[in-house]
Amino acid sequence: MTENYDFQVVREPLYRADRTDTRHDVLFRADGGAHLGVVGRKYQLVRHKEAADFVFSILDKLKLKFDEPEVALVNSGQRMDMSIKFPTKRFDPTPKKVGDEFDPMIIVQNSYDMTRALGITFGVNRLVCLNGAVVLRKTEEIRARHIGENINFDVLAPIFETRIEETIKKMKGFVKKLSVDPGLPYLKLILAEALIAAKYKEKMLEALGNQIIVQRDDKKKVKRVMIARGTDAFTAYTLWNILTQISSHEIHAIQRRRATDHLIANRFFSNPK
Repeated sequence: MTENYDFQVVREPLYRADRTDTRHDVLFRADGGAHLGVVGRKYQLVRHKEAADFVFSILDKLKLKFDEPEVALVNSGQRMDMSIKFPTKRFDPTPKKVGDEFDPMIIVQNSYDMTRALGITFGVNRLVCLNGAVVLRKTEEIRARHIGENINFDVLAPIFETRIEETIKKMKGFVKKLSVDPGLPYLKLILAEALIAAKYKEKMLEALGNQIIVQRDDKKKVKRVMIARGTDAFTAYTLWNILTQISSHEIHAIQRRRATDHLIANRFFSNPK
């Protein structure tokens, strides 16, 4: 669903009841007066459409075809999230398996209420289930705070132009690395992570089935994990598949799911010993 982000923003000084200056401005929509935010005088106003048009201009320059952007606004338009996908850049860096599709994408974020900077996130959506569930792997991001003249599109343009191909290159290298790395060191990192719920870890061990041997203490806590003899190669990529399947099916709270996926992805990008 795409919401209308192209609306004019009015900025006026904010006064107290006695008409003294607060040294702040109030932002509101010109098409109905809906309140958008209160900002300082040094706040640099960048409209949602300005941010979007900047991205579109670079994509046109690079002759990159993209799907119709998906736009979500918060409340009256205080914050915007825009997702842009590139169908011609879709790739599968693995031996062909059902669901192993990677979609390069850009997420453009902006706000009028000072809750977030202008942001452009480069990443890859990975389809993890035929029901349409996906996991976003962020590779890089550009952020510029709305302060003074901090946001300069002429400066951001050359940085932006190099990121899309770099995103694809990084993700292919990432998958290639996981496809040859043994999975056990990664598994141990996940089990040792206190921020991941015990229920999630048990689901992971259950999904691994007879690929591993789990030793437990008298309180049934995991004491040691080993690779079962005779099993196929247990790679980090195999484990990642299982983890993303569990998070997409077992964690129903979106924010918690994203936090778990982010935490796990960071572990995979580390160098487990």
